[in-house]
Amino acid sequence: MSARVDVLGVGFDRVDLAAAVERTLRRLDAGERTFVITANPEFVMLARRDESLALLRTLTPEQWKRAGVHATRGPVTINDFVTLMAWHDDNHLDQLKRALEGKA
Repeated sequence: MSARVDVLGVGFDRVDLAAAVERTLRRLDAGERTFVITANPEFVMLARRDESLALLRTLTPEQWKRAGVHATRGPVTINDFVTLMAWHDDNHLDQLKRALEGKA
């Protein structure tokens, strides 16, 4: 298993709790500045969607029904697109979780 994993361009050490505690104590004993940051994929993905969600909250019921034409899917309403976007996020969350567990 690789010692590091990349989550949206940010590198993380892949360690279990025991290894994280041991590493942190060793660094503190050596007088090194130490930060413990955990990668929570749900928060990462939610932060990426905040701007889109803010816009979607302003739409009227009629605007949700408006459609455009997708190159391969044909007519797609805003509601259809948001449903696909939610599935897409869930899919990436699953991928991130597998990567963090070393199962990617």
